[in-house]
Amino acid sequence: VSDSSTKVSVAAGGSGGVLSGTLVATAASGVATFAGLAYNKAGTITLSFTASGAEAASQQLTVSVGPATKLGVQTEAAGAVAGSPFSTQPVIAVQDAGANTVASESTTDVTASVD
Repeated sequence: VSDSSTKVSVAAGGSGGVLSGTLVATAASGVATFAGLAYNKAGTITLSFTASGAEAASQQLTVSVGPATKLGVQTEAAGAVAGSPFSTQPVIAVQDAGANTVASESTTDVTASVD
């Protein structure tokens, strides 16, 4: 890409997440610079770059789990009988903003309550 008008697109394939940010960049002096690219799921992805009339390029990238920001229900409680333990106990995961479990998290106390 040797001009200043070619549009280069980026797409991601891999772990079922969503690529966001500037997905199309216009070349300036033969270089297309992307801004704010982010992927919301941890795992290995492939970024694919394409432009009309140019050979495509790709790269693999490992997306790491982010910091803990929320809780997510992995297993819902079931089998509730008054005065007895639930037959299925709830399982709650500490997650990052993309709903990835933060496996390194072992200091957060999770409290159950009834609304």
